[in-house]
Amino acid sequence: MLRRLSLLAVALLLPAATALAEGGHGAEPDPGSTIGWQQLHWTAFWGSVFNFALLVWLIWYFGRKPVRAFLETRRAEVQAAIEEATRLKQAAEAKRAEYQQRLDKLESELEQIRADMVRAGEAERDRIVAEAEQKAARARKETAFVIEQQAKQMRADLSREAVESAVATAERLLNDKATASDHERLAKHYLDRVAEVGGQGAGSQA
Repeated sequence: MLRRLSLLAVALLLPAATALAEGGHGAEPDPGSTIGWQQLHWTAFWGSVFNFALLVWLIWYFGRKPVRAFLETRRAEVQAAIEEATRLKQAAEAKRAEYQQRLDKLESELEQIRADMVRAGEAERDRIVAEAEQKAARARKETAFVIEQQAKQMRADLSREAVESAVATAERLLNDKATASDHERLAKHYLDRVAEVGGQGAGSQA
């Protein structure tokens, strides 16, 4: 369409341009014919004006619909581009907000992990201390039990030795055919020995 209008404009303006060229470069005008030259000049001028106006009208008449369609299409494309840019901007902002939220959440989770690790370390420390105290208490109890058993065994051994010694002395005296006074003395010695052993056992238990 534009190519046709361009050809039409050339066709309309060419005669006027030719007339002007002929008028300007032709034979020298007769000094006595000045009015004729001016009329020819103005005729060519108004012809050019008419041709130009006709060209403008033709361009407007035949080009208004294509130009309007082109402008509308261009406006629609620009509007679509603006909407697409707006959509992409909104999507980018949404992604940025999502990543910022994830980052904040990750930082919070890291703080929680650090706090959990600290609490776990404190709990492990408390558990180790409590276990050590329990082991020490058991060791003290076992040691006290062993000492007590050894003391009982020693007291039992001493009592048995004392009794055996007394019996051996009595047998020896009897074998030597002791007199009545000897028997009395032996009995008294035996009773004193038993009483002494009994007193030592009571003192050890106290």
